[in-house]
Amino acid sequence: MKSYDNIICLQFKPYNADIIPIVQDSCGVVVEEIEKVLAERKRKMMPIPKMIYLNPTASNPAGTTIPTHRKRAIYKLACEYNMLILEDDPYYYLHFKKENPVSFLSMDIEGRVLRFDSFSKIMSSGLRVGFVTGPITLLRRIELHMQTSSMHTSSLSQVLLYKLLSHWGKDGLISHFMHVQNFYKQKLDHMMSAIKKNLNGLAEWYEPNGGMFLWLKIIGLNDAKQLVTTRCLDKLIILAPGYALSANTEKPSPYIRISYSIASPEEVDRGISLLAEAIREELSK
Repeated sequence: MKSYDNIICLQFKPYNADIIPIVQDSCGVVVEEIEKVLAERKRKMMPIPKMIYLNPTASNPAGTTIPTHRKRAIYKLACEYNMLILEDDPYYYLHFKKENPVSFLSMDIEGRVLRFDSFSKIMSSGLRVGFVTGPITLLRRIELHMQTSSMHTSSLSQVLLYKLLSHWGKDGLISHFMHVQNFYKQKLDHMMSAIKKNLNGLAEWYEPNGGMFLWLKIIGLNDAKQLVTTRCLDKLIILAPGYALSANTEKPSPYIRISYSIASPEEVDRGISLLAEAIREELSK
């Protein structure tokens, strides 16, 4: 399983949760693997998971988007095994598809989906404003939890966002979504050009269809930790090592995550060229 490490480390592990990794491919989590795990646990009379956590659109770090038919199959399993679905979808409005992806929430007829959206990815990361949609009973529990922890989201951030949305209106907001999507698509196109030019034969990848991340598997390297934390840093390249984004952070990973959100085209060209150099050095040691 590849997932945003903050969710796993900061939200679930303090509660000693039994985190079950699920194999993914270029279209996200593999439904058959979920079904296999659930059937085996049922057969062995082991506890059935209470929830499924998913990052369905342009996931962090893999950049995958779960297609609609897989979502329907996952929702069916959630109903069959009585599980909640945590649909964490901050990159929903950063997809590069012609039509908006179908959400788990739109399929929900049993009140088992909690959907989380974010303004931080489409407005400003410093806002730290998001919103959750779901069954009122669960929302009230979340509200009580916030009252005993952070109290509420920053009032200043909420007011700034309210004023901006009031000024834009619905049409202005949709126009902004399209602008941001085009911005990141151009960023990705340049990154892919640099990747294909410099990393052929050194890495494997699939092109993301949204978001701001590219997930690379280094060919011939069992563990990319030293590559990222030593060789790349020595060349002033900052990347995320795959092990840090896995359910099991102790397990070696040949993957690295690259972000194309901020770097200029010149920085991308230079950075990917230096990455290729670092990979060759690491493979030849």
